Amino acid sequence: MDWTPVIEWFGYRSGFHDAEVVSIDLRRRPEPSRISLHAWHMTSEVDEKGCFRLERHALVTFTLTDIVEQLLEEWNHQNVLMGLVITEVPEGYRMELDSTFGVGGHFIARNISVSVEAWRKP
Repeated sequence: MDWTPVIEWFGYRSGFHDAEVVSIDLRRRPEPSRISLHAWHMTSEVDEKGCFRLERHALVTFTLTDIVEQLLEEWNHQNVLMGLVITEVPEGYRMELDSTFGVGGHFIARNISVSVEAWRKP
C-alpha cells in the first residue's frame, strides 16, 4: 500500500479521524470498487466560534481490487469515522472502517490504492 498521495496532500499519513465516508461503490470482479472520504487537516488554531480551523480539504478515494471479504454496518446520512486502518494480511490488505457515527466494517482485498483530489463541496 503506497500512502504517497496522502502524505503529499496532508504532509503526513492521516488516520482519518472525523473523516466522512461519502460513497462506497462496490463492484464485482474484475471491476475495482471504490470508497471515498471527505477528509481534512485540523490545525491547532481556533476561529471566532472556538472551533478548530480545518484546511486542506480533500476527497480521498481508496480503490480496492479483488475483494475477498467485506462487512458493512450502519450506513446513514453522515458516516463519520473514528479512524481508518489498512494492514497487510495473507490475502492482500485489510481495511478497517472504525465508526463514530454511521458506517463501519472491514474489507479484505488483494490490492488497495489511494488517490487524493481537492474537495469540491457538492
